[in-house]
Amino acid sequence: ARCLDDELESTFTFVSALVAQNKMHQALDLGLLILAQLGESFLIHSDIRSIIMVEFAKTKRKLNEKCDDEFLNMKNMSDKHKLAVMRLMYILALSAFHADSEVLALICLRMVQTSLNHGICDETAYGLSVLCILCYNFGQIDDALRFGLLSLRLQDKTESNKCLPGVYCVFYTFVHPYFHHYRSSLGPLELGYNIGMRNGDVSYASVCIRQYCTHLFHCGE
Repeated sequence: ARCLDDELESTFTFVSALVAQNKMHQALDLGLLILAQLGESFLIHSDIRSIIMVEFAKTKRKLNEKCDDEFLNMKNMSDKHKLAVMRLMYILALSAFHADSEVLALICLRMVQTSLNHGICDETAYGLSVLCILCYNFGQIDDALRFGLLSLRLQDKTESNKCLPGVYCVFYTFVHPYFHHYRSSLGPLELGYNIGMRNGDVSYASVCIRQYCTHLFHCGE
């Protein structure tokens, strides 16, 4: 390969393979290195929680400058490097969830910030779905539901369903059960599984079907 652009596809495949092999720390380390080369570096040190608070407040402030419909009608992202960044952050999110949840928070906040600055894309809905978890953890329940529903609306609006398994996995596992009965999540989780398996997104498909079985158990079946 003559430049980084030539290596991106093989890098995405390699990182995805590491995730599939449960080598989450290796996948995360390699992915963060590639993101830095693409101009998206992350400050990760002992005071990472303070960084998360700052980035969370900044993201919320920029989002609150727009109503939901304005956000949904933003231009589509066209910068190929930013599209590559968003794709890689989506792949890395699952490894970060297992390896370092604080890095997951930073990754998904950066996904939303990148979308606000450069336009929306398929992966934007996933960043919003994780943002609603952060809102819930910080006691901002109304915002958690708002951004969760916004992530679903954005996913429905996109022509592609490649990130649907991830969006549905996050929303119907971590947010939806706090507001609705488990039974109402069964259909979406099954759909996330089927689409994930059809698209080759086995990692998120597996989480969807695991949560489907867990929720089914909670329903007494």
